[in-house]
Amino acid sequence: FLLVLPLVCSAEHRSLTRSIDPIEVSGFEVSDITNTDISNLRVLASRDGKLAPIPFQIDQKNSDDDWVWSVVPESDVADDLFDDETSSPIYSQEDLTRDNQDPSGRDIFDANDVVLFVAKDAGDQDRESASLLGAEKLVELNIVDPADQGNGWVYLAYFDSDAPALSDIHYVRHEPDKFRVSGPEHEFLYSPDHVMVLDDFRLGGASIIAGNRIRGMVEAGIGPVTLNIEFSEQTIQGYNAGYINGPIRIIRRSIEHIRLGAGITSPDVNCDHFHYPWHAEIPILISKWLPVRQVSIQATLIYREPIFTRVEAEGIAKPILLASVFKNKNFLTANPEAKWIKLAGDEASIINSIIIPEEHKGHLEVSPYLANIKDAPYADSAIPVPGIEAGFMINTTDKTPYGNHVIHSVFLFSVDRNRKGYRENAVKLLRQKLVVNPITLAQ
Repeated sequence: FLLVLPLVCSAEHRSLTRSIDPIEVSGFEVSDITNTDISNLRVLASRDGKLAPIPFQIDQKNSDDDWVWSVVPESDVADDLFDDETSSPIYSQEDLTRDNQDPSGRDIFDANDVVLFVAKDAGDQDRESASLLGAEKLVELNIVDPADQGNGWVYLAYFDSDAPALSDIHYVRHEPDKFRVSGPEHEFLYSPDHVMVLDDFRLGGASIIAGNRIRGMVEAGIGPVTLNIEFSEQTIQGYNAGYINGPIRIIRRSIEHIRLGAGITSPDVNCDHFHYPWHAEIPILISKWLPVRQVSIQATLIYREPIFTRVEAEGIAKPILLASVFKNKNFLTANPEAKWIKLAGDEASIINSIIIPEEHKGHLEVSPYLANIKDAPYADSAIPVPGIEAGFMINTTDKTPYGNHVIHSVFLFSVDRNRKGYRENAVKLLRQKLVVNPITLAQ
């Protein structure tokens, strides 16, 4: 709900210590500022008594509560835009790139749209400066860390005219022609041929992976007849269906299916990739349909050995020195409950975890995987690629419902392994979201 207060002088200094968290606020949560032109909305924060615009973006959703895309790749979606039986258009590119809830020629901040910014840009409470903005509508957003009650503030403002200039900071950038998503410290380079394959991942300018691996097994059968079919990242087929290219996050949608051979494929599924300044959420597609009994997936990255020297994992008291890890065996077999793995070197750290949505908890089994593959070949290549293979194994169970399920593998990265509170803040991001308390100051 919204608390409407008379505007009084109030000031409190930021005590929020978290910085890497993206903060998402829906129009429903700030209803007093909805039904306004997006072009005249601003997010501002106060530091040292000065209120200034901070980077933010507004991602729109249509009446189906699906994303409104900035760009829809024309060649990729052509086949899916038509009904197979009538050859009549189902969606036009205009349908996919505009909010059907908005009047023609205007982009309106609706209740199901979302505004995003990052925790590092939250500032002090400064209602006195906010009152001098000249905004027609003004909402104070109080950001609270539920772990230690740390606070930060931003101001969401609407101007009928003469809105302040936008921040020129772009934390993330997407270059579709180069198959690249980049941020302050990192670059993801996707394969031009396979939507789920990374050609490279660079952190602090250095390549940290030799490749990504998805190894899976589908067990299918009717009665006593059982058929086991293996698949890999190379058999996941699809195309890019839309992009949102903002300063706070990139959303890439790929339409994917798994090719199992003998003309058998899983159904097409929407898989959304989320890229933020200091972390990424990469989809993992799990399709279980009759007569499939079980699906097993091992989703890992192969990290270059010289970059990382030790590993931490939830439930392990001391760091693992990678030189001592048993070769080609899962070193974390005895620690199946670990929800995150951290690799650290002299100049880089990366934490990997898996997000299981509430609706999937209890019917998917997830366990960590860590092995030294110094003498093992990568994927089907005959060329040995030394490195550390780390990630997670996911198995369906008898309780897993039939249908298509998408979960996300999360990667949090830093070029400074000793950054104060990095691991603690990363784990909080995964488990304990920041709380946003909106207070309407002018409407």
